[in-house]
Amino acid sequence: MSLDFESDAGFAGVKDSDVQRLADMVLSQITAEDRIAALSDEMEGVQADLKNLSEVGLPALMDEIGLESMIMRDGSRLVVKKGIKANISKERQPEAFGWLRARGHDSLIKNVVTAKFGKGEEGDAQLLLDYCVEKGLVHDRKESIPWNTLAAFVKEQIADGVDIPFELFGVFETKVAKITRPKL
Repeated sequence: MSLDFESDAGFAGVKDSDVQRLADMVLSQITAEDRIAALSDEMEGVQADLKNLSEVGLPALMDEIGLESMIMRDGSRLVVKKGIKANISKERQPEAFGWLRARGHDSLIKNVVTAKFGKGEEGDAQLLLDYCVEKGLVHDRKESIPWNTLAAFVKEQIADGVDIPFELFGVFETKVAKITRPKL
């Protein structure tokens, strides 16, 4: 890549050596940005490979062999840990939230209320807030349950023997291979 900073500079009295130093630094930055982009792409690929190995390949092979854990010759320990995850789909949210509310678990549901205003509309924003507080009105409301809160709730309910509707809460079992390496 070549850059013509002399014609772009437009300044009388700019030394050629300064323009060259500037061009060299610009090219160095472009090279660094390109390297970061390439390394980010490579890292995403490696992370996908690791996820596939730890969540699919190793657990499946351990099941096939009939092992839950194994110690390698170098002292590394492989353990397949079981877990529970849950994910309420958008379509099932009203039903799932209703189920939670009917059983006194509405504190799991997080609420976000928002209204958007443009630049210079701070006064209008304050007026709306004051009005909403006065009238008990809500402009925009989003309800959600953080994934980790939902998973912990589901695990707790299962441990307590509560008959929880797995399909409604998108409950599924996970298996993840964990490798612990010996300290040197």
